[in-house]
Amino acid sequence: MMGMNKRTTTTTNISNNATSRRESSSSQHSLIEKRRRERINDKIQQLKEIIPTCNPYSDQQPIRGPSFHQPLHKLAILEAAIDYIQQMHQTLLNHSSGDDSHSMILTDPNVLKVIEHAHQCKQEEAKSRLM
Repeated sequence: MMGMNKRTTTTTNISNNATSRRESSSSQHSLIEKRRRERINDKIQQLKEIIPTCNPYSDQQPIRGPSFHQPLHKLAILEAAIDYIQQMHQTLLNHSSGDDSHSMILTDPNVLKVIEHAHQCKQEEAKSRLM
């Protein structure tokens, strides 16, 4: 009878170790997934600040979320980013077909806004690093 108790105890210990490993693996996966989601959300927030129609402080008409008090959905931010990149790409293509393309690009109001916004973002980033 004594041997049976020892065998049962060994089986229980193996089972507990396997369960413990599964729980550890699961919690490790959850932490990795949480960090991945945080990085994605951070990048979407950066896009929101860069894209004029997503930025409420831009002089362009901002797109709105489902209601005035709700933030924009991630999909709306990504769609606005695609639209903005396509618009800027087209602007650059239109200007690059001319003989004096560099001077024309630098006088385009949309390009100047992008340049100004890029400078503002760099200044804000530098300030936030100092804090």
